[in-house]
Amino acid sequence: SKDRLIERNDEKASRYAEKFLKSKGAKIIFDERITKVKGKKCETDKGTKLEADMVFFCTGISPNFEFMKKNYSSVLDEKGFVKVNEFMQVKGEKSIFAVGDIAGISVEKTAQNAKRQGEIVIRNVCALESGKDLQKYESKRTPLVISLGKWNGIFSHGKFVFTGIIPGLMKSAIEQREMWKKRKV
Repeated sequence: SKDRLIERNDEKASRYAEKFLKSKGAKIIFDERITKVKGKKCETDKGTKLEADMVFFCTGISPNFEFMKKNYSSVLDEKGFVKVNEFMQVKGEKSIFAVGDIAGISVEKTAQNAKRQGEIVIRNVCALESGKDLQKYESKRTPLVISLGKWNGIFSHGKFVFTGIIPGLMKSAIEQREMWKKRKV
């Protein structure tokens, strides 16, 4: 729906992703949003009709908040994210926390940020139990490693963009390391 891919990243990363996808035969339509889906047929907000072998949505962060509307609508912002304070506590609640994609904070919605938020919550739950001061969550810009298949990727950190096989291998190594850590738990 934007004028380029991965628009929150540097333009070099966007151009690289577009070139890569087009080299694989992808047709990319910019500045349009799918508004109707019936089976394998789609239509955009500008009337473009498409037919696909398979349709799945990967359109960004849409929080799953419907179940909260009945009893917790007061803690939802206008987009459906949960309002939290600097300690990741749900606004107006002492012992309820929210982290990850649902948390209404201005930070890139990545697994590594959700993990950091979760670590702060663990410390803060322990602090609440022992009567100590809570620790603030401080957002920091972190590098992104974007996979473009097994052998290709994009490493992006601010204006620094590195593309090709090395970021692809980095992404695989990061995923393997994270899965290995989970096996040990």
